[in-house]
Amino acid sequence: MKTALNLKVDKIIKDQAKDLAKMIGIPLSTIMNGFLAQFVRDQGIAFNASYTLRPEVAKELDEILADPDYENSFVGPFSTRKELEEYVESL
Repeated sequence: MKTALNLKVDKIIKDQAKDLAKMIGIPLSTIMNGFLAQFVRDQGIAFNASYTLRPEVAKELDEILADPDYENSFVGPFSTRKELEEYVESL
């Protein structure tokens, strides 16, 4: 049995979601049903981090990773990347 669900969403987000759903050939209602089914199944919300970085953020990240001191530039309980990796492996 199907039922209607009325909810308020930002118009721009709705329009973008409809356009994307149309572009990939899946009705927006099917996508929302999938999200709701996963929410019920997982009993929580999972956020997917698969996205493209803005060009300026990607450039800054590339610069950080290219820095020869990156390996030893940790803030927190670990002084080096090796200490962090050893701790994680010990868990």
